Amino acid sequence: MRVNVLGTFYILEAARLFEVSQVLFSSTAATYASDIPEKTINDYTLQRPQFFYGATKLFSEHMGLFYRRKYGLDFRLYGIRRLSGRGSGRQAWFSIPRG
Repeated sequence: MRVNVLGTFYILEAARLFEVSQVLFSSTAATYASDIPEKTINDYTLQRPQFFYGATKLFSEHMGLFYRRKYGLDFRLYGIRRLSGRGSGRQAWFSIPRG
């Protein structure tokens, strides 16, 4: 929890205090449940983490979005997703929000 939640908070606060214009945040597929009916994860897929790790990453994503709205920080989110091969199930992607 300290690394994900407090670490993200400290980075966001430092960016705000030192007027850093952009923060790029790496998230995880663990913010989604394993029983997603769609084959593709996109910007509209419901995030329902099943484990505490995914919940802390999702909370960190929302902290970044809060800093975007409240302080105008250019918070960009990207995910390192496991891409599956042909015929082996789900493929995942999502976009980085533009300023």
